[in-house]
Amino acid sequence: MQEGMEVNCVKRHALTDEQWQIIEPLIPKSQTRTGRLARDSRLMLGGIFWILGTGAA
Repeated sequence: MQEGMEVNCVKRHALTDEQWQIIEPLIPKSQTRTGRLARDSRLMLGGIFWILGTGAA
C-alpha cells in the first residue's frame, strides 16, 4: 500500500462541509437518559455511507 493511500480512501467517503450543513438539521438530537450517547453524528453517518458505498458488511 502506498503511503497516504489510506487517508485518500477516508476522504473519498467523508461528508463535505456543504453536505453536512444540509444533513445536520435533519438528524434528531439524542434525548436518551439511559445507555451511551452518540458522540459524533457526522462520523457515524460517514461510516454508514462508507459501508453502503463499499459493500462492506
